[in-house]
Amino acid sequence: MQHFQETFYTLATTVIRKKLLNNIATGGSSESDVWSTDDDINNDDNINNDDNINNDDDSISLHDYSDDNSVQSIEKTEDRTHESLDTNQLTEEAQFSENVVSLDDVQLTESDFLSNVKNENESSDAHHNIEIEEIAVHNDEKSSNEIKVINYNKISKRIVHDFLTAGHALIYDQLKNSTDKFDDYVMTRIPNMIFSGKTNTFTVSITGLDEHHKTFKGILKGLTDLSLMAENAQQFYQQYISRKVSSVQRALKQVRSETQNWKQYSQFLLDLCKQKVIDDPNLFNNFIEQKVTELCVSIISDSLISPSAEIRKYTKNFIEENTFENQIELMKHQAFDQFITQNISFQKSKPHKVPTMESTETFNKFIEKIKNSFQTEQIYVGYEAKHFSLIAHLLERLMIYYSCFIVRLPLFESSTELLDQIEKNNVLTIATWTGSGKSTLLPALLIAEGYDKVIVTQPRRLLCNLISRRVNETITTDMNPDSEKLAGWAVSGAEENPHAKILYLTDGLLKERLLYDENFLSINISVQKSIVLFIDEIHERSINIDLCLALIARMLTFKKELISKIKVIISSTTLDTSVERLFSSIPHIKLYHFNIPTIGPIYALAKFYRPNENVSDIVQELYKKRQRHDQILCFVNSVSEVNQCCRLLTEISGGTILAYPLIQSQQASTQKSFIEHGSVFFSTTVAETSLTFPSLKYVIDMGMINIPVYDYQSKKTTLKEVRAAESTIKQRLGRLGRTKSGEYYALYDFDPKDKPFPIPQICQSDLVNIEYSLRKSHLQNGLNDLKQFLPDKPTQELIDSTIQELRLLNVLESEPSNELTVYGKILAMLPDFDSIQMSKCVLAALEKYGCGDDLIRLASILSVLETTTIFQKLPQYLKSPDGDFMTLLNVMDEVLLIKQSVSVKQFDLDRICQAKGLTNIKYIIEEALRRYANLEKLFSHSSEFREKARLASGQWELIAKSLLAGYYENIFVSMKELHDRIHQFVRYNDKNDIAVLDLQSTLIRPKSQSPVSLIIAREVCYSSANRSKAILSFVGEIKPEWMNHTIERQIYLDHDEENRLNANNRYLNDEAKFSNKLNMLLSNHMVSLKGPADVVLNAELHLRQELISEYTFNLENKNPPNTASYINLSRNFESVMKMTRIFHPLIWRWKNQKQVEITVDSDTATKTCRRWVPPRNLRPQMRRNCRDIEKRISCITDSKRTSIDLYNSVKGPKATRETRMEVVAWIAVCKFDCRLEGGFVRDWVVGNYRARSNDNPSSWLQYYVNKNGQQLPSMVKEVVPADLDCHLPTHVYFDIDKFQDELLKFDIKCKVFREDWRYVISIDEDARTGPFVMDLIEPHIALTHDRIDFDVNNLFLEKDYTNDLGMRVDIQRKPYFIELEMIVDHIKNKCFQVLRPVDWVVKERIDQMINIRSWVQIGEALSVIPDPHPYNHVLLVPLPSSANLYQHLISLMGIISNALQIISIEEIKNPSLEDTYEAMKIVIAKQCAAYNPNEQLLFHGTHGAGIEGITEYGFDDRYYNPNGAWG
Repeated sequence: MQHFQETFYTLATTVIRKKLLNNIATGGSSESDVWSTDDDINNDDNINNDDNINNDDDSISLHDYSDDNSVQSIEKTEDRTHESLDTNQLTEEAQFSENVVSLDDVQLTESDFLSNVKNENESSDAHHNIEIEEIAVHNDEKSSNEIKVINYNKISKRIVHDFLTAGHALIYDQLKNSTDKFDDYVMTRIPNMIFSGKTNTFTVSITGLDEHHKTFKGILKGLTDLSLMAENAQQFYQQYISRKVSSVQRALKQVRSETQNWKQYSQFLLDLCKQKVIDDPNLFNNFIEQKVTELCVSIISDSLISPSAEIRKYTKNFIEENTFENQIELMKHQAFDQFITQNISFQKSKPHKVPTMESTETFNKFIEKIKNSFQTEQIYVGYEAKHFSLIAHLLERLMIYYSCFIVRLPLFESSTELLDQIEKNNVLTIATWTGSGKSTLLPALLIAEGYDKVIVTQPRRLLCNLISRRVNETITTDMNPDSEKLAGWAVSGAEENPHAKILYLTDGLLKERLLYDENFLSINISVQKSIVLFIDEIHERSINIDLCLALIARMLTFKKELISKIKVIISSTTLDTSVERLFSSIPHIKLYHFNIPTIGPIYALAKFYRPNENVSDIVQELYKKRQRHDQILCFVNSVSEVNQCCRLLTEISGGTILAYPLIQSQQASTQKSFIEHGSVFFSTTVAETSLTFPSLKYVIDMGMINIPVYDYQSKKTTLKEVRAAESTIKQRLGRLGRTKSGEYYALYDFDPKDKPFPIPQICQSDLVNIEYSLRKSHLQNGLNDLKQFLPDKPTQELIDSTIQELRLLNVLESEPSNELTVYGKILAMLPDFDSIQMSKCVLAALEKYGCGDDLIRLASILSVLETTTIFQKLPQYLKSPDGDFMTLLNVMDEVLLIKQSVSVKQFDLDRICQAKGLTNIKYIIEEALRRYANLEKLFSHSSEFREKARLASGQWELIAKSLLAGYYENIFVSMKELHDRIHQFVRYNDKNDIAVLDLQSTLIRPKSQSPVSLIIAREVCYSSANRSKAILSFVGEIKPEWMNHTIERQIYLDHDEENRLNANNRYLNDEAKFSNKLNMLLSNHMVSLKGPADVVLNAELHLRQELISEYTFNLENKNPPNTASYINLSRNFESVMKMTRIFHPLIWRWKNQKQVEITVDSDTATKTCRRWVPPRNLRPQMRRNCRDIEKRISCITDSKRTSIDLYNSVKGPKATRETRMEVVAWIAVCKFDCRLEGGFVRDWVVGNYRARSNDNPSSWLQYYVNKNGQQLPSMVKEVVPADLDCHLPTHVYFDIDKFQDELLKFDIKCKVFREDWRYVISIDEDARTGPFVMDLIEPHIALTHDRIDFDVNNLFLEKDYTNDLGMRVDIQRKPYFIELEMIVDHIKNKCFQVLRPVDWVVKERIDQMINIRSWVQIGEALSVIPDPHPYNHVLLVPLPSSANLYQHLISLMGIISNALQIISIEEIKNPSLEDTYEAMKIVIAKQCAAYNPNEQLLFHGTHGAGIEGITEYGFDDRYYNPNGAWG
């Protein structure tokens, strides 16, 4: 095979040699009739001159006619020329060989040809090119003319065959007519023409006169010239086509595209060109041969003056009529159609779902759109590299359209209309069904439409990665899987393919670029069409989303030049109208709302409403009917509930159903693994958008979410549970119907439409960091300036509070200035550390404490931590006794030490984590290292901080002092140090801000150990409305002397404390001790301290130590001596002092809550005076009808009750106020060893009664003020059951905080009120089932409650007595003889027996039972008095003056005398006498009619020793003793 270089050489040599032959034949150097141009042969104008040619080598001698070597050589050369022009070789050699010399270097053009082919008149005689051999001469006898026979040798076959033989008759006639000198005889013999052939040439013998030979020579010359011209024209056209094709090949090579699409298309085009090299010359040859045949007749007849002119004309016409430009355009379109046929096929995709007619029509429109652009737009016309590059882009667009089509997302059907509206408008809002393709499909279609770049925001980091990957997996721009990806992602500290045409980034990162990158979307930006800003998932209304919207609106308002350069798309499932109002108010902006109500899920959905049912029950129900691979997703409100539900479900199913938690803090790979292997999932809001489920069939929605709410007045952010907005509900519903049909189960009982959208976070968040970010940006203004561009504006009070906070932080100058302070400007020079507090810490470390690198490392890892679970996963050797900060720094130091010691290639984080025991947190370390590298790079560019950022100390004291610069308000002191509750902390500048340590913290201590004294915290989280205490996360222990900020504290004193402080000059001495360091003032029962924080703290601790004193007291009986009250109280004192265990709750509470040590001295063995009747079963004859009672008893007393059973009682479909009360009672009884008694046992456990005052639960609870002015909750009397009454245990400490924690596990909200002798707890104030109240009474108080008002109230329940009822007071003995079965029977019949004298308290209770609750009182009121202590025989109990018996006695005594005065009436309790009396009554009754002893009340009046006789012996012993009246 010969290269183009050889081809060029052969063609040029052929032309030269033909020319040489002509020159030799004519004996001169004429340039006639050859195909030579200045450009053809290296611009040599004298190429035809004799002195440039070696005639000996390249010419044929006129006399060497017998030697055919030269002719053969020329013919071989011609053959080689044609061989070199073989199209197969031409195409094959055109495959981008580096050795090709293009024919463009020769620059042969049709104009060259037409201008340089000379007129044949300028050339020599044609017959001089032919060997002429004169054979014989004959003289004509009749004339003087000679008849000659001449052989014309070496005439080409073509001339002979095509011209001479074909035109023999015409030639003969022309010869014959050339003379008329001879007679007819002669003319019949001459002229004569004989043909004879050799190998490749012919000889023509002409016999005739000179006129005949002259005519023949003219004909032969014309035919030879015509043949040569035709041959050269054919060669020229071959060169012309080859050059054009070569230029196409070179242009294709110059296209900078390595895509498989382009390679395939260019091959199609080359194949067409290859065929063109064959077809076009053949077409031209046929055309020119036809024209030569026509010209031949004219030459023979001598009517054609210039055959070369005709050939030039015909060649020019052919080229003009068949221009290469038109033909290459046709071939380009043919190749494009072939590419479409080859790659775009509906059958090829093998879809699992048949495309709809609408989507097919849409796709066809896109194809026609591209083809129409290709055919009509001038930018595609041409065959230079720039034109072909545009075709490569068309192919990319075509493949994107095709990929979007085969994905089968609903939005595709409406995409043409949508794209048209985007083209026409500046801002477009779009509300479509979740899963319609707005986040994945639409950005790709925008790129296919020619938009320069599409920037899409997402609310979470993980989403950016996942959606970008999804786009790259489904939307391809090329058939090669390794080709450049269409999408990339970028988040803070990490990115992948950030220069991709579609970029997914967090809304926070877009906000940062809009604020700080002035080159981002500047007015000078150059675009081909537009850049698209796509703000997605705005239904979440995060702060960053609202700020992005505001910054974009501001940019469009003040930078009108950008209106034509950017498009804004705002997208979500549902759109708040405030967003549209914002952009519609901007001048010159065209806004369009695109809403497609017909777009829904790909697959059918079914909705089921199961309000208030138990989520675990629904899961089990669905799990039984699910098909293989079907997945169940449950949305709950909190992380704790996620974990609880997963645990419960596993417990219920015995491990057969394994549920997986999906929460925000998990590693992405963990979530992915769970989703790949799991079938049941519990999740918070993270699964609404961030995660993709391959086979999701069921969604169960509790309809609640937890959101942080900031109170600017208290400066607290509390996590509150609220109803999910309709937009959130739609988002959750939209998880279904993507891969299969789905079912949605709504477990909420509210209408989501009542709350269409959530409250924007910017209206309920701490905005200090936002305000500072705005002011240090190029805007140089804060929210007061930007609020006009916010869709929803925060309150002015919130903004003002934020500005004031910045002034307190010394970042903003005082009013009226709004400029940053000098300190604020220096702070603004630092990179962003997520919060102004951390920025202050880093600046202090850089400027003051020489530990800049320590703080940068610490900030790096803190920035990627969302929870404290990392501390659970750390090996012990990394945990620092100084706290969480140093522990995290140890982790960073451990890894960075290795990283900085080895090369980049040698650093293997996987191996390091495995060796160091850090595998479980490898993903956290990876993000932290990325963040650190980014910060390190930023500091390396700072001349101000470069060197300081490299300093590290590793000393906790310096690091702590740096942290204090930013978090000085988060200093908490142990309440133990302040003589208050152990293991609780109080914010040192706010005595009402109580907190506990995060249980994951490294500073957590066991209860048996003292807590750390003083800590600094990074996060203070008020995690639940159920607990008033905050949770301190990421903490470190500090010393008072490290604090250097000013603080003010107040110590409140009671009267005794103030007197003690003033005694012995204690206060004056203390004031003298600290006065030179702080301001100290004692006034109005309060000590005020103001000064440096460390001095204030030390002074306060010193003062509190001064207030510690020992107070000893004895129990004192202040009743009149020798009275029943005095005697009874004395006996009670004696009994109480023998029962010191009843004081244990009191002792423990004061010790844990107030650091008060209480000691009860007693040298008497512990004995009890109160007789509880142990619980027992009902007797069999009654028990058969009371199984329901036993079941309810078990619900409260069975310590083995399962979690799921409890959960169902709280949240199940059958959960009621009473079942929730049962769970609370169960917690108190079984978890905390309390004893349940009172109305709940009576009304619910035994009676199964319930009543409501109305249908509004919020009205069931009321508050009253006690004698100490404290508001306490109570239930209205109509609500049954009303409350829970429990006695606290005496053998263990009842921790009210742990009790609240247990309630919180079941999502039971409560408020605790403390009185001196009890806890009052309001529970379920906001629950749909209704509120109730609980009393937790200390035992030493309960001991006094030994007189029962009604028999039906004399019941209690105790742990693990699962079927039994106990009696608080024993009333089974005579004379009362009220057994357990009788009490149960009374309750069932709603009747009761009064067991104590009716005073105003008892009367009020009786009225409530009768008039409000419709009970019936039976019998006379009894006066049940408990038995006296065994050491005493008798007990006297004063009868209250309001008792009926008391009033009856007064009336009887009045009959005797109105002057009589009753001092007291006392009841006698002497069990021995009672037994004797009952026995006598039986004996007497036997003798009485109807067995009625006619019993009467006995009254006896006496004094002195007579009283003791009656109480001890039953009679007045004054008349019985020897000294008595009767001796």
